[in-house]
Amino acid sequence: IGIALVATAGCPSPARAIVTFAFNYLDPAGQGFNDPSHPEYKAALVAAGQTMGSFFAHTATVTINVTSTNNPQISTLASAGSGLVSLNGSNGFFRTVVQAKVISNGATDLNGADADGQLNVNLGAPFQYNPNAAVGANQVDFQATMLHEFTHAFGFISYIAQNPNNQPSLYSIFDSFMSDSAGNPLV
Repeated sequence: IGIALVATAGCPSPARAIVTFAFNYLDPAGQGFNDPSHPEYKAALVAAGQTMGSFFAHTATVTINVTSTNNPQISTLASAGSGLVSLNGSNGFFRTVVQAKVISNGATDLNGADADGQLNVNLGAPFQYNPNAAVGANQVDFQATMLHEFTHAFGFISYIAQNPNNQPSLYSIFDSFMSDSAGNPLV
């Protein structure tokens, strides 16, 4: 398992709080994010983590388990999330593990030593990994994609099932704001 801590060099001054990421690279040795012939994968992910972390007025270290696929034939670019934890076993709306950790400035770790979230990236997509370079006509902006995916771990995710008879009993805080076109809550 490769681990990289995001350095805060080049980020806002230390007087400003910042969320940092610890990425656990779980790909097999020599593959995906652990392929030594593609250092740009990790460098781009670290840069995206630094950017995302600089947006918050909280201090916490968020641990993300990172895996990859490599399939240029599928349209999925990446996926990410963070579990919901019900402390008392009740139903309702809950923060993700990442949300709770960040809002509490790292004091609340709802899942203990486990990673706070997970991320899978399709390295077969035509990503532009350099955040300082222009994104070509047939390329996808890696940093923008990672920022989008990180928001899912930070709670912009829905647990509302498409089939109302098969709905979960735990929902994200985001779900509490979901409504139909008439303004009726979906949950």
